[in-house]
Amino acid sequence: MAQTLHRPLSEAAPRPAGTGRPSERLMILAAVATVGALLAAGVLLWLRHGATVFFDMLNAGIASCL
Repeated sequence: MAQTLHRPLSEAAPRPAGTGRPSERLMILAAVATVGALLAAGVLLWLRHGATVFFDMLNAGIASCL
């Protein structure tokens, strides 16, 4: 006879926000910090050099693909 594969309702319900394991929260915090640092670096480069840096990077990337 086949067994049914179901979980009790208490295990199937999603957890409320902020109740994850500390390692999950640490990984999310690290990802947010990394994205924030990259965004800040991009804004600082834009303020210092204007569009020149970004267009030079685009041209160098396209040239390396050809």
